[in-house]
Amino acid sequence: HPLWSRGLGDVYKRQEHEWNVAQFVSRILGPEALLDTHMSRGLAYAPAYTIMGGTSNIMRNILGERCLGLDREPRG
Repeated sequence: HPLWSRGLGDVYKRQEHEWNVAQFVSRILGPEALLDTHMSRGLAYAPAYTIMGGTSNIMRNILGERCLGLDREPRG
């Protein structure tokens, strides 16, 4: 379903974007980022963005299978 897949793609992009922003901030500010309470909470929470609603790998698999018509991964 095109509308469903667009929504899933948006969720995936947002999750990856939030993670990338946190990584960028931590590289730029270094240890000083932990001095700001609001900033340190955001950095500590950043890994959760990639697992909310499914891990990034699962999201990629779903997008590939349902949107691109790729074959399912073999189950072990």
